[in-house]
Order: sequence, then C-alpha cells, then structure tokens
Amino acid sequence: MYAAETCVDVALGICILWLYGVVLILTLTTEPLMNSALHPAGVFLMFGVFSAIAVVFVYFCMKESKHLSDKEKKALYSPTELLDVTPTMARKISKGAQAVPNEDLDIAA
Repeated sequence: MYAAETCVDVALGICILWLYGVVLILTLTTEPLMNSALHPAGVFLMFGVFSAIAVVFVYFCMKESKHLSDKEKKALYSPTELLDVTPTMARKISKGAQAVPNEDLDIAA
C-alpha cells in the first residue's frame, strides 16, 4: 500500500517486479534450507532476524505519508524537478514535515 501511494507508475512496476522476484527466491530456497543443518527452527529464526532488520530499516528510512495529499506523497521520493512543487513545499516535504490543512498548502497550481 505504501509503494502505491508514493511511487509514480514506472517505479511501482519496478517495486512489484522486485516483490515477485523475492517471493520466487524465497520459494526456491526455503525447502532446501529446512533440510539443511539449520533445521526448521533455525530457518524461522533466520527469517525472524531478517524481518527485525526490515522493521528497523522501515522505521528509520521510510517517510511518513499521513495527512499528505497525493501530490505530496509522490514528492517524498521523486526528484523535485519532475514535479510541479514549489521550493518551499519541497523543503517541507524533505524535512518530513506533515502537511497542514488546505489553506497553507504551497503547491503550484
């Protein structure tokens, strides 16, 4: 859901391609790992550690998109020259400031 809100169309396609690639790799490697020296408990522990690392990454690297308009969400990870966003709004978005109600939006029409 987050990728659909913040990515432009081409980037969303790349995200979905990576998602299916990772699912394919997991599908092909999980059973051999279960039969290896790790045993099922070790495999699930390994996946748990990877998930914990992912949670830390998401917490520190993903930007908040709550209360942002669609245009502001797209601006979170897009180069500002590709968007119709004024420099003031670009600074607010890059600092992670939450959008204020419509009266203070500084987006060029």
